[in-house]
Amino acid sequence: MLKVLDLCSGIGGFSLGLEQTGFFKTIAFCENNIFCKKILKKHWDNIPIYDNIINIANDPTTIKEKFEVVVSGLPCQPYSLAGNQKGKTDNRHLWNYMFKIIKQKKPTWIIFENVPNFIPLALDDMLLDLETENYTTESFIIPACSVGAPHKRNRLWVIGRFMGDTTSNGREKINSSKKEKSIFNKSFTGRMFKSSGTNSSTHKFKLDNWFFKSSICGVSNGIPSRLDKNRIEALGNSVVPQIAFNIGLTIKTLTHGR
Repeated sequence: MLKVLDLCSGIGGFSLGLEQTGFFKTIAFCENNIFCKKILKKHWDNIPIYDNIINIANDPTTIKEKFEVVVSGLPCQPYSLAGNQKGKTDNRHLWNYMFKIIKQKKPTWIIFENVPNFIPLALDDMLLDLETENYTTESFIIPACSVGAPHKRNRLWVIGRFMGDTTSNGREKINSSKKEKSIFNKSFTGRMFKSSGTNSSTHKFKLDNWFFKSSICGVSNGIPSRLDKNRIEALGNSVVPQIAFNIGLTIKTLTHGR
């Protein structure tokens, strides 16, 4: 069982998807939106919810329990085409704080999600940062329709794997990392999103009613729910849990070989 720190958690899409694999357990959330915190509290009532990723980054003792996985869908507003696209100059660009936590805690796995426009504005710096801490990474554009959703919703997903602390034998370490990266890439591209047909592992995922399953933007049918601003915003900012589920299954396979 891998323990998960869920940052910028929203309504818990990452944790919902990963925990449904039976291989992951969330040990803490970080979310400051009041509505989203109510959703998290309802479904993970015994899991602590921290308010501020900056405080966690600046005080390594905040999260005392060890975790092997850190996940996050950092705020997309600095990169979204719907915004001003200020990228790293936007005060909502929180990657530096997430990276600070990664450097402190050295989780084995990192799973990151954001809008595709993160790629030209911040992806290169993010991957370079992770490389300096000896993480091998793979980046994907994964649409919601790849797991059977009735809409496209392209999103950038980045998966990072820690290759161990750097030693004095740096050249040998780099070669080892390259070999692992090849296996890593083949596993992800070969398993995660073959199709949305009946043979897809996605169909093992059981979606709870609380995730607002419906044909209209994922919320309950009817005008009142459609006009619920808090719900619409929370869904718009959330990750697709079925994608996290498939990523979790692949990590499980890489960890146990089955």
